[in-house]
Amino acid sequence: MSGERYVNAVVESVTRIGRYMIIKLRPLEEFRYSPGNSIDIFLDPSYCGGGKCFRVFSLASSPTEDLLMIATIYRGSRFKSALERLVGSVVKITGPWSKHFALKEGAESLLFIPYGIGISSMRSMIKYIYDKCLGIRARIIHVDDEGFFLFRDEIEEICRRKTNVKATFTTKIPDSGEIAKEISSLGSPFIYVSGPPQGVRLIVDALRAAGVKIGREVIAIEAFEGYEREPDTSVHS
Repeated sequence: MSGERYVNAVVESVTRIGRYMIIKLRPLEEFRYSPGNSIDIFLDPSYCGGGKCFRVFSLASSPTEDLLMIATIYRGSRFKSALERLVGSVVKITGPWSKHFALKEGAESLLFIPYGIGISSMRSMIKYIYDKCLGIRARIIHVDDEGFFLFRDEIEEICRRKTNVKATFTTKIPDSGEIAKEISSLGSPFIYVSGPPQGVRLIVDALRAAGVKIGREVIAIEAFEGYEREPDTSVHS
């Protein structure tokens, strides 16, 4: 990763919400990014038993906000446990990454289908749409087989205030007919899919069954590596 620009950032807070961990960072110099981008966080190698000690995280914050925010599932790893102890300390970040997985402001409409923790990068885009008063139509279908919908209250409040943003929260992946109906109502939406790899695969399969031709011109896919738990594979009948 030579040649990358490292930025110092203060760990402002670490909060647990159920199985999730919300981390907020304050960059100590200008750090520009687009809604939906990701960053690397580097810690001293001693926290990881020696060697490189970094992780890639999608940004849940919007560029309209003062702090960077990430959301992750806490499973007691050395890295995340160290972050929890480093509140008030300085870490290094690099990025932003993923030009493709970023808000397409010129799209006719947007369809977001996150699985579980996949809502984090989409929260970034939804918050940006709200803060910038963008008129683009956006539809969110958040799937979580455990029924714990991170950021639900905030997203529902945005939907109440912005008639062009609508959201559904479900424990089952919509079937092909439901997805086709949503796409038809949006015209020609650009589609975002994100979450643990298995959940992403199931959603992409459902999109294919609905007649979506998977390609970079119509869809952005972000699979969060490192989450091994198998999701519920059933869909609405």
